[in-house]
Amino acid sequence: MRISEQQRQLAVARLRECFGPDSVIWLFGSRVEDRRRGGDVDLYVEAEQEPDAGRLTAEMAVAIDLEDLFEGVSVDLLVRYPGDAERPIHRIAKQRGLLL
Repeated sequence: MRISEQQRQLAVARLRECFGPDSVIWLFGSRVEDRRRGGDVDLYVEAEQEPDAGRLTAEMAVAIDLEDLFEGVSVDLLVRYPGDAERPIHRIAKQRGLLL
């Protein structure tokens, strides 16, 4: 996994602050593979609740915070809310990703 333990802890805390304390979070994509270099940070969240600020506003604010945390590295945030249908990308993120 190519994020530090501190980054992992801070990212999980920020995501749970926004999407609920029981939200489940995976890191997926190239950052899962230790041998690879570069790449953005791909995060998949199964949200416990809808954010107070609304989906788009919350997702944008969290992505900006996480890009600061990851020192300017682009963050791709994928969120599935309660009641949303599971899409193939959600299954792929869970199967190939690492539970944070």
